[in-house]
Amino acid sequence: STWGLNSMAATQSGESVYNLVQPETYEAPPPPRHVSAFSPAVKRQFKKKALVARGEQHRTREVVGGVPQVRHESVRPAATMGSPKASLRGTRNFIRAHEAEPRLAEPSKYTYPDGRGVDGPLKKPPVPRVTEAPVMGLVSQKNFVAANAVEAILAVPKRPRDETADYRSKPEYGRVPRYLERVKREVDREYRYVAGIEDDSNTAARDRMRLIGDDERSELIEGLKTRWEALNRDYQRTSVSVDSPSKIARKESLEDQLAQVEADIETLSKPFVFTRVDDDQY
Repeated sequence: STWGLNSMAATQSGESVYNLVQPETYEAPPPPRHVSAFSPAVKRQFKKKALVARGEQHRTREVVGGVPQVRHESVRPAATMGSPKASLRGTRNFIRAHEAEPRLAEPSKYTYPDGRGVDGPLKKPPVPRVTEAPVMGLVSQKNFVAANAVEAILAVPKRPRDETADYRSKPEYGRVPRYLERVKREVDREYRYVAGIEDDSNTAARDRMRLIGDDERSELIEGLKTRWEALNRDYQRTSVSVDSPSKIARKESLEDQLAQVEADIETLSKPFVFTRVDDDQY
């Protein structure tokens, strides 16, 4: 209606009786002030340090918020941080250049390994000079040819040196080495283990084996021969030129199947052929 449209327009324009009543305002209370759980301990510690002050003179001026305001007469460096852990160097005793580098030992007189310079001259005898000619003209009257011949005749012949090892002089000669005893024990233990497995397997296998009759064996051989003829027929039809991977794979597969069928025929041609009882179920 027209009255409804006018009231809606008045409400949108701000002219409404509802605007005469002031709306209620709600102010949320402020959150509680945070108080540290460690505040009392910190205050006590600070108060103790401030009052003690490492034995120096101090005067408490006032206390603000439970914390004493201390004014030191003479403030020492790191007075509230404890005594230094290491001895401090003075201002004049500063670190010089190359002070931390390793120092060599004091120089001493060198002694040669052959002992020169200790009891005798330091230098070796000099090399003869060019002007110092050796003594010439010394002639010996000895006949070295005859002397060598006489020495060779009178010399005792040397016996050949025996370089063969004398194993009989060793303390372990004639005894079995320890490692062979250990190997024999290991081999014996393995043999016993294998024999036990074979006995168990033979007993269990003997219960699961049966002899194939002649009629059944002949029927199997005829079936294998028929299978061999079919495989041989496919093998003869293969291409002469084997020039692709697929041809090579087919030829090898036929050859393997023919070899397997021939091996089965040879096995069934024996007079006694046994088979497992479990294989009869398939």
